[in-house]
Amino acid sequence: MRNNLKPVEKLIKENKEDEARAILEGMLKANAGDDEAWVWLASITSNRDERRNYLREALKYNPRNQLALKTLQKMGDGNLVVQTKNVPMMGHVLSGWPLLLVFVGGAIGGAFGGLAYALNLSIYKSSLPGPVKIILNPIIGIAAFVLWFVISLIIRQALAQ
Repeated sequence: MRNNLKPVEKLIKENKEDEARAILEGMLKANAGDDEAWVWLASITSNRDERRNYLREALKYNPRNQLALKTLQKMGDGNLVVQTKNVPMMGHVLSGWPLLLVFVGGAIGGAFGGLAYALNLSIYKSSLPGPVKIILNPIIGIAAFVLWFVISLIIRQALAQ
């Protein structure tokens, strides 16, 4: 927990929820994206619908907030939708390098390059550890190049006969 939330925790333990709520609301006014503050606010809210909304706000800003996820699941929130992680531009660049096959091998290269790009993007969006993602990226791209090369050799041989 962050240090600026320690006073809130202390107030809650002392049953001074109104004071804690005022601090949390001030924090959220200054930074609506503070997922931890949303979770703390949910913890002192007696209205079930408000609690659910606060937890959803926390997930809106941090889809991986485990406490918000677990609490919503315990509340039986069947409509829980976890937002997928957005891929930064560098992720698209690193995922898309096999698309160079379009320039090298036309439609077949484009198909394999597009498939490799889609696979790499799904890996970047996954919860796999970073090093695994980095290792799989070139493997998938190289596999696309190898498949393109093998298919192009088969087509070339077929045309030569």
